[in-house]
Amino acid sequence: MPDLLRQQSLAEQVASWPANERERFFAALSPDESFELVHAWPFWARPNQLLPEGEWTSWVILGGRGSGKTRTGAQTILHWPSVSRSSGWWGAPRQTCAR
Repeated sequence: MPDLLRQQSLAEQVASWPANERERFFAALSPDESFELVHAWPFWARPNQLLPEGEWTSWVILGGRGSGKTRTGAQTILHWPSVSRSSGWWGAPRQTCAR
């Protein structure tokens, strides 16, 4: 696989297809599948923005301005409860938070 494809998101790869192939791809999706695809982070994320494989306790996301660090972190936090029972939210009790 060329280096460029390893750096592209699936969305970028689909966008590079000829128009007739893209049209066939999207036409084959049901309305529910289309909705899910629009909101599927793994489709939009570049490979280096997805969780690394394996057992790890720390992950450094090093990038410049606009590289997607904040979005990557937010999507990772949203994903954690689906892959681990030990992940959770910690903070002040709800009653003590300012409204």
